[in-house]
Amino acid sequence: MRFALAVLALVAPVAPSAHAQQAKTAPVTIEVVGAEPVRVRVAVGTTRPCDSDANKPLFNGVVKPGAAVSIPSDAICVCWEQTYAPFTTTGWSTPTVQCRPCSGLKKCIPRLDKPLRIVARSKE
Repeated sequence: MRFALAVLALVAPVAPSAHAQQAKTAPVTIEVVGAEPVRVRVAVGTTRPCDSDANKPLFNGVVKPGAAVSIPSDAICVCWEQTYAPFTTTGWSTPTVQCRPCSGLKKCIPRLDKPLRIVARSKE
């Protein structure tokens, strides 16, 4: 029993808290370039189209120009698509799969501390 408590005392201070891990994760951000709003659909996953059952929906909404949407997520890759002005409900773009930057020489290690930035354009 004493041995188990001693090991726990040594390990507990080293283990990062859930809050500390969450603080290290940068969000997925969405920006619109142009003069008119567009609808953007973002899903965690790499399957196209983005509304596939294999993906997990993350955001589906209209984003105004100049407004930035920030979504907390530890996703490594997302699938996203958008509409174009003046339509916000039809005419979806070709789906794009976008991933966080990597670090590492021989193996890609996703950089969760770097935001996954999506830039949608109001005109095609």
